[in-house]
Amino acid sequence: MDEAKRKVESLIQVFKEGGFPLGKWKTNVPEIADFIRRATKDDNPEILCQQTNSEFLGVSWNQVSDTLFIDTSEVEGFLSKGPHTKRNLLRNLSQIYDPPGLLACVSINFKTLTRVLWAKKFDWDTRLEGEVLTDYLSAVEKLSVAPLIQISRPMFGFEPSRASRELHVFADSSLRAYGAVAYLKEIPTDSSPALVSFLMAKARVGPLKGRWTIHRLELMAALIAAKLARRISENIVEGVSKVYLYSDNSSVLGWLRDSPERWKPFVANRNREIRSITHLSSFSYVRSEDNPADF
Repeated sequence: MDEAKRKVESLIQVFKEGGFPLGKWKTNVPEIADFIRRATKDDNPEILCQQTNSEFLGVSWNQVSDTLFIDTSEVEGFLSKGPHTKRNLLRNLSQIYDPPGLLACVSINFKTLTRVLWAKKFDWDTRLEGEVLTDYLSAVEKLSVAPLIQISRPMFGFEPSRASRELHVFADSSLRAYGAVAYLKEIPTDSSPALVSFLMAKARVGPLKGRWTIHRLELMAALIAAKLARRISENIVEGVSKVYLYSDNSSVLGWLRDSPERWKPFVANRNREIRSITHLSSFSYVRSEDNPADF
């Protein structure tokens, strides 16, 4: 608490010296809100505290529970009212701001639907009907659960000196989409239970052109997992002690454990890229029913 107050005082001083008095503050701690109010009484700033639908770096923030979520209520309303066209779908899909990929499992339904619309050459303002309309309405209905998907705002549950940190990234694919999801596992040095938290997810639609087998798409998912692991590891200042990557496709694991020169260009090139990003010993097999990234 004392450190937070010192940072508030420092911010106020720095911005005042530059001629930019801070006019808006957000905190989930009432004591800090009162401190800011007293320290900035001459500036009369807007101070938001204990709000259930505030914002944190563009992402919805429930200050009461100190959790982050993606508010899709407005987008859901526009998509439900229609018109049910490709133009309206893409316009509203672009308004979902989801940097951590909290809604990757939901938004991928719209992306795969968009692929279908392009494949069937729907015009921008042609009203959807039949099976395509059913898929559209089903995807919109799933948006209603979006606010229920929440993660804790603090990334870590323990101080670096009190726990070791492991990064676990799972990859998976179907013929329609592929992707990966990353979790952080904190193992305390004492007898406290380990803490597992969601970090980030990425999902992509399978390509329209080319001959794509499930094994090739699983390899693409493994590549995303490796890139995700590298990005997260590089940005966690306190560091990650171990990195684990998982795939439920034995063919992919076989490709990775053998020399790239043995395989055709598609597999060989991605094999080399994965090798340049991470240690192959990080990859392990996980059963499909135990894979949280299951598509």
